[in-house]
Amino acid sequence: MTTSTSSALRALARTHGLRASYENNDGETVWTPPATLIRMLHALNPAFSPAQLEINPERYLEQISSRRYDRTPAPQTWVAWNGTLPDIDLWWSGEIEGVVLSLTFSTNDVDNKRASSPRKRGSFGNESSEDPRLRGDDENGWEAENTISEIPCALKILRTRDGHTRYRLQPDTKKAALSFGYYDAALRINGRETFRGQIISAPLNIRRKDDRKLWGAFAPLYALRRHPDSAIGTYPDLQQAGRAIRKHGGDLIGTLPLLPVFYDRGDISPYSPVSRFFWNEIYLDTAALPFDDEKPETEPENVASSSPSVQDEDALYIDYPKIYTAKKSRISAAAQRFFAARRHEDPKTRYPEFLEEYPLAPRYARFRAEVSSNPDKDAETRFHLYAQYACFMQTRVLSLDAGGAHDQAAELYLDYPVGVHPDGFDAHAFPDLFLQNVNVGAPPDALAASGQDWGFRALHPQKLADQRYVYFRDTLRHYFRFARLVRLDHVMGLYRLYCLPHGIPQTEGAYLMFPFETMLAIVCLEAHLHGATVIGEDLGTVPRTVRKAMDRHGLYRMWIWPFELQTTPGATYRTIPAGAIAALNTHDVFPYRAFIDCLDLEAWRTAGMMSLPALDAALKARQKQLHSWKSRDLKLTDVLAQLGRSPATFVMVNFEDLWGETRPQNMPGTTHQYRNWQKRFLLSIDDWQQNADVAEALSILDRNRKKRGSQ
Repeated sequence: MTTSTSSALRALARTHGLRASYENNDGETVWTPPATLIRMLHALNPAFSPAQLEINPERYLEQISSRRYDRTPAPQTWVAWNGTLPDIDLWWSGEIEGVVLSLTFSTNDVDNKRASSPRKRGSFGNESSEDPRLRGDDENGWEAENTISEIPCALKILRTRDGHTRYRLQPDTKKAALSFGYYDAALRINGRETFRGQIISAPLNIRRKDDRKLWGAFAPLYALRRHPDSAIGTYPDLQQAGRAIRKHGGDLIGTLPLLPVFYDRGDISPYSPVSRFFWNEIYLDTAALPFDDEKPETEPENVASSSPSVQDEDALYIDYPKIYTAKKSRISAAAQRFFAARRHEDPKTRYPEFLEEYPLAPRYARFRAEVSSNPDKDAETRFHLYAQYACFMQTRVLSLDAGGAHDQAAELYLDYPVGVHPDGFDAHAFPDLFLQNVNVGAPPDALAASGQDWGFRALHPQKLADQRYVYFRDTLRHYFRFARLVRLDHVMGLYRLYCLPHGIPQTEGAYLMFPFETMLAIVCLEAHLHGATVIGEDLGTVPRTVRKAMDRHGLYRMWIWPFELQTTPGATYRTIPAGAIAALNTHDVFPYRAFIDCLDLEAWRTAGMMSLPALDAALKARQKQLHSWKSRDLKLTDVLAQLGRSPATFVMVNFEDLWGETRPQNMPGTTHQYRNWQKRFLLSIDDWQQNADVAEALSILDRNRKKRGSQ
């Protein structure tokens, strides 16, 4: 490829949001190979021929250049932060005599009508302020006066080129202080409608309004056990754990994504969900299925063959096929009875309400039946439909029980995954939204020298915009309906994603840019409407643009002890910022005891993920880091006290750290080398509630959090 052809290819890539280069962890510039750009451009626009892109990208670049004076302004969606309308730039040939912007408050069900949360607002610090833009007064949670007919615009000429003029339209903001919500916009120039689009009016900052210092505990739901012989956690178990944390003074119970996965295909990762619209049926308490006449007193499908123990390695891990098969049989029988008795027609069962809240449920159930090996497609459809109805009923109880009172459960803290399964419902129902033959991953770094392929497909930024971001918005609503604190996994994905066309080495991916401001506006608006708070997972190398935007808009950052470890305790804890959630680890990090004993490094070496020289170097670096730490500084209760006294808004503790667990829940990048997402807790909920060491650690954390909050 000649220099001019390569330059044209990179220029064409930029017009489609592709970065021709990026800066790696060492500050070096990495250029995206032409083969990657060609495949990405073809995925973004199938009209582009890969053969032509290789020999004559100038042809396509000229076509795009010839349309640069199109009258359609970009983007298709504008953001009105705090209700202030933005300026609009566009090219125009000829003279503009008058411009009017018409706005109509959207009444579409997928926009404002369904945006209000069905759950109550608790004392979590995100209550509406006195600003009338933040209040919702009509039956849909909105103010009726938000329909605005016409807004005059002033004109400013920016430049003239080739007989075309670049104008800046400046709406009269005094005549339109917008309440928060989604608006249909129409732009009329010289009396003729020229463009239709969308305006999102969103709060500029969604940070909590109070100064309380909160804390909570983390537990993967599959690992929770109500009783010593429980095989897997259930939604009521999460509620019980939340109540226990509340009794210790805590505010949050955190867990991994609770979305459905393909258990019947052997997929168990919570980060590869079938859909981001529905809940996982394996966590249903089958002894509490709604409107089932044959409820057992206990849940016989959820009894393990033996309790987990250090001595019995196999008993420590979940037998997903066995549990899912047993639960499915029980739920299927209940579904048959429910529909045969026509109880789905009775409003008292709340089934009609369920369908109103989840209009995609019938389509989802049919999809699951079509891809299932079960030959009885009707029975399979009934199973998935009833299972989602049961999830709706049980998660609703869990959500409504959460609040600020001592006798209520702690608020739910959920993780929103960055992607979905490539063969799942979302990719099937919205095929245009996902790039074909393109996966998402991460470039080479210290953790994975050859890069990472996460196995799910990237969203198409332009298609997402064409559909007014409904998919992104509605999947957020699924979370915000029931969780008061939501962590956006890989928050950098709102800004850019590292994309890997199929057949391209993981080291040769390309960054695809997303409409960052619009995505942030939707997050801020939806979080505000539901009284929720947002954490952005910003671990690792994150562009300054992303972190600056997080601070500006009130998304909380993450502070993880091993990643911030300095040579002294004082230097370490001084790095904790106020607008953050602080924790000893995450689900992708080894437990605390394993880290300070360097057991994690040995495990990486055993898994074949670290060479012997790398292990030796890592051991020396770890020992150097901890050399000045005295034994009392590394005592778990002392570290929790320090985190409790820190300025961090939230502190989370991993339940397993409280009893000295050393095995992680997940080792990123491993497959057969480690049994990811399968390990049950050594202690049941009943056990740890009676454990003196657990009680002491939680008491110390609670006491120091309240002491910090009173300062």
